[in-house]
This record gives sequence, C-alpha cells and structure tokens, in this order.
Amino acid sequence: MNAENIGAFIPRFNLKNIKNRDIAGAIDNKLNTEKFKTASPTILAPRIVKKAAAPAISTNFSREKVSIIMPAFNAKDTIGEAIASALQGTHRNIEILVIDDGSTDGTDKIVTDMAGQDLPIKYYKNPKNLGAYNLEI
Repeated sequence: MNAENIGAFIPRFNLKNIKNRDIAGAIDNKLNTEKFKTASPTILAPRIVKKAAAPAISTNFSREKVSIIMPAFNAKDTIGEAIASALQGTHRNIEILVIDDGSTDGTDKIVTDMAGQDLPIKYYKNPKNLGAYNLEI
C-alpha cells in the first residue's frame, strides 16, 4: 500500500488535493509494511490436563422424609404440573404441602383431586390472602 492507493480505504481522499507532497511521503512511510519485521508466533507445547474422576452416583437414597412446601395463589393452570414434577423426582419418601393462599380460581379442586388419588399431598387453604408462607390454622 502506498499514498497513491490509500483513497481506496479512506472515503473522499484525493491525493491531488494535498498541497504539501511531504505529507504523501509521510503516508508512504506510515503505511509501508515492508519496513517492519513481523514477529513469529510463539508455539507453546500442549498442556496435558488430567481429568479428575467423576464422583460415583449414589443409589443408596436416604429414607428420611422430605417435605416440599408449595405455595399457591390462583395457580389452577400450573399447580398440577408443579405437583407432578415434584412427584417425578428421585427421592421417594416425600410429602407435598400445598399452601393455598386464598385462591378463587379452582386451584383447590385440582389439588384435592390429586390428593384423593392416594398421593403424598397435604392441602391447606387460607381463607384470605396472607402471603406465600403464612398459614392460618
């Protein structure tokens, strides 16, 4: 690249408009890549990384009961799927405590129907909206 063809890279650059030709020489000096030595890249030896052995997956599950607290408020469209997802987990000794926070959309019917199928579901309903983890007994 030199000063004559720099116009291809700089829009509206016209060498004829430069009044001082020393500027053109300066451009040639700046753009002349033959004067610079290129450094060759350093090639590093490949590192061998030893992978740690993956921990074995235990098949001895605890027999302790796990309680899943599931707050619900007007969750008719999603509560069945949420309960089914909890039931499909790997731990078998569970109870699902559904705390209905005063729903008015039929959430109670879905949960009580599922609990009536001998599933480990306990249903509690607040008479009014008290917040996600508040239970009025």
